[in-house]
Amino acid sequence: TRSDCQTVVLDLSDLSFVDSTGIGTWVDLREQAVSADKALTLRNVPDFVRRVLEIGGLGGMFADEPA
Repeated sequence: TRSDCQTVVLDLSDLSFVDSTGIGTWVDLREQAVSADKALTLRNVPDFVRRVLEIGGLGGMFADEPA
């Protein structure tokens, strides 16, 4: 809700596991960000997360920021 914040960045570099609850939380966060005219970006996305997002049809939902 901060006016000086335009993008929320989730750094996934230390992530070793994610399940549907975690991905559902990211989807909820993204919806809140978009509703507030903000962006949600994923950084350092591990290959296994990228694959899970692609399989779930969510590959294009999140901006992907390189390391």
